Amino acid sequence: MEINNDYKKGTEAFQQKNYQQAFLCYKNAAEQGDAKLQFNLGLMYTDGVGVVRDLKQAVVWYTKAAEQGDVEAQFNVGLSYHQGIDVVQDLKQAADWYKKAADQGFVQAQCNLGVLFQEDGLARNYEKALVWYKTAAEQGDACAQRNIALMYIQGKGVDRNKLKAISWFIKSVYSVIKTSFKTPHRKGN
Repeated sequence: MEINNDYKKGTEAFQQKNYQQAFLCYKNAAEQGDAKLQFNLGLMYTDGVGVVRDLKQAVVWYTKAAEQGDVEAQFNVGLSYHQGIDVVQDLKQAADWYKKAADQGFVQAQCNLGVLFQEDGLARNYEKALVWYKTAAEQGDACAQRNIALMYIQGKGVDRNKLKAISWFIKSVYSVIKTSFKTPHRKGN
């Protein structure tokens, strides 16, 4: 019951732009094991909202949430290890966390797994890269679609095929355009 009370108070404080109070309320709930609030605390540390920006603490809270199965937290932990953001870069750890998120359908994790298998120092495996890219591409991920096109142009893991490359590039452009129409735009002053 206390978690719900802290969450409610934190949300009210956040809506009133009292970010420090929101942080304190969320932290109380997060310390009691609420995965979503642990993830949100990680975001607050990442963005410096209600607290001094601290990427090490962000990774700590993302990891707590990720260990409980929070898909966004799993992706963020994977990204931290992939890029070495306030942790020692560890591509195996990155792949493990991305895989957990990818298995839950998180598209960016699927694409990033493809990148790890294609370029970033894991045992290079173009077949696995292509599988993960296609998994993300089928869900409309423009980055994965572009990466597949590049594989066809460069002949990496597939036979060179300009027509397939063009087809994947077109899909990628279409996905970007489709996404841009879904994204609300702020009016200028």
